[in-house]
Amino acid sequence: MSENATTALVIDRQKALDRLYGDAELYETIVDIFLSTAGPEMTRFENAVQARDLKEACAAAHWLKSSAGNIGAMVLERAALTAEVAARKGETQAVVDSLAPFLDAYRRVVEELTKTS
Repeated sequence: MSENATTALVIDRQKALDRLYGDAELYETIVDIFLSTAGPEMTRFENAVQARDLKEACAAAHWLKSSAGNIGAMVLERAALTAEVAARKGETQAVVDSLAPFLDAYRRVVEELTKTS
């Protein structure tokens, strides 16, 4: 698999650009904001999961889901959606189980963004 194909699985930049009417400068600004704010939100989610605080986990997952969608990070968006839905349903074990794949998706996205920025 080529590097571009791997990147497309993690970040769909074109999809994000389409949502922004092709504004690449705005996209880069949104990516910069994501990179500076997503880390604390991921920590917020991790801490909430460890505390079994589903309300806080849901809020952090929702924030990350929306932010991931804004940058075309579909893998992260799906992982966040899974966690958010489980938290809304009160499914504590499902939220706990979502943590590892969520963290993995987050790390892959940050790696791709910092490699291409």
